[in-house]
Amino acid sequence: MSFNVSALTNYTIENQDQLVSAAVLGAKTATLIKNQGNVMVGVKSAEKINIMDTDAVFQAGGTCGFSASGTTTFTQRTVTPGKIKVNESLCPKDLEAKYLQKALPEGSRYDSIAFAADYTDKKSARIAAQLETAIWQGSTGSANVNLNKFQGLVTLIGSSAVEANNATYYGGTATAITTANVVAIFDALYKAIPATVVSKDDMTIWCGQDVFRTYTIALKNA
Repeated sequence: MSFNVSALTNYTIENQDQLVSAAVLGAKTATLIKNQGNVMVGVKSAEKINIMDTDAVFQAGGTCGFSASGTTTFTQRTVTPGKIKVNESLCPKDLEAKYLQKALPEGSRYDSIAFAADYTDKKSARIAAQLETAIWQGSTGSANVNLNKFQGLVTLIGSSAVEANNATYYGGTATAITTANVVAIFDALYKAIPATVVSKDDMTIWCGQDVFRTYTIALKNA
């Protein structure tokens, strides 16, 4: 008697949904966006976000009558999802002549690998790390294959961003971020944020881990 596993699929494929979920939601920014409820699902090609904005013009209220003023504007923004896949061919027979043979099951028919779970965890973590960078730095015009599958936040924001690296907010122009100027740079960013934004409960200043580490060291030194 023996196990008949011919009807079962490969271990990695069994965990495909888990792998995809861990890879996508393992990215810190993606997780934060999901937790805010700002995720559109079911978009296969492109879909428009309908945006409404309005102003409020005060008038003297001491008299009767009605005088219309103010404008409500409707605009649209197209969301275009990037389509990404990761294909890697793994042949267990390539391991037979190496120390990794110890991880292979007995016999010559391999339907499982002892370190499949470790492989899945490692692969999903690597995909998540690359997605985290692409979410911010992605650009379809990039020569980097890990960045050119969709437009990242920096590209999407583009010229509409408020420039804080100038005399108005920073007192000059910074060419690099160091422990000597990083606190002043963060102060400039904070001063440049419009009042209508800075008052929001979810207002956040984002930066890379390298900049945040520099900022932390500067605060400690201060």
